[in-house]
Amino acid sequence: MVAGQYAITVSASGFKEKKLENITVNGFQQLSLGQVSLEVGEGPSSIVTVTTEQQLVKESGVRYETIQAKQVAEMPSYGGNWSSLLKIIPGAVPTNSQAFNGREYGFYGYADFKVNGKAPTQTQVNLDGSGIVDRGSHGKVTVSPSLESIQEVAILTNNFQAEYGNRSGIVINVVTKSGTNQFHGVAFENLRNEALNANSWNNNYLGVRRSHYRFNYFGGNFNGPVKKNKLFFFYNIENFKQFVPASAALSRVPTAIERQGDFSKTVSGDGSRPTIYQPGSQFSGTPVPMPNNIVPPSLIGTWGKALMSV
Repeated sequence: MVAGQYAITVSASGFKEKKLENITVNGFQQLSLGQVSLEVGEGPSSIVTVTTEQQLVKESGVRYETIQAKQVAEMPSYGGNWSSLLKIIPGAVPTNSQAFNGREYGFYGYADFKVNGKAPTQTQVNLDGSGIVDRGSHGKVTVSPSLESIQEVAILTNNFQAEYGNRSGIVINVVTKSGTNQFHGVAFENLRNEALNANSWNNNYLGVRRSHYRFNYFGGNFNGPVKKNKLFFFYNIENFKQFVPASAALSRVPTAIERQGDFSKTVSGDGSRPTIYQPGSQFSGTPVPMPNNIVPPSLIGTWGKALMSV
């Protein structure tokens, strides 16, 4: 059954028809009507309507928490990773700093949280009823749904039936949206750019410009009816453009005379001259420097000569 609000009508010949409205059903939730009493009356022409804002009685002892579509849409998310939603679940304990700060969009994230003390590697993740846990790492998913495509996230924390998987941890059921009888669409873009960031104190002191830091997460949804009240469609697309260059690293290669073991003219980056010691003497407690910082040819092995000649 698709998550949402439902109305149930109960009727029988010779009795007044009873209609139960505003019944909220969450994903993978088991509910019971309980005992429904019909009043003697004139049949379908007489209707008794019961409106309730409370959920029906659960049939099982499953403990579950639900993150509704409104929360999915309104909760701030650092990188558009659906796993960030788990931080509002009672009993969810962050296991690393990324659980607090959020993750970039990707296949990792749900293992950042331990719920009710259960190991994250024992968490079962289902997308519309199908398991998406990567069986190799047991810490990522094979499909990462877009936040804009999620209707709700239902988490079964305890006492769930064996039908939900073969893992001893919690069960996370991600339910995607479906179309309706009306056409709806949305477009979005999440932008991060160095033009919106402050420069660091060190860069300002040294006169260095802000480095490139550009994220563009954009996409949209479109949904509607194929056949009214019968068949619907929902289409979601996202794209990610990232430009965060790695920091520059400076290194040096040995000079021609250094390749021959002569470090007498070597100068370090800070302007000092390094000291070359006899092999192993530094660990003896009495380091023995090489005369003139020159390694004797007898101490350079065949492999060392071959490597330095490349």
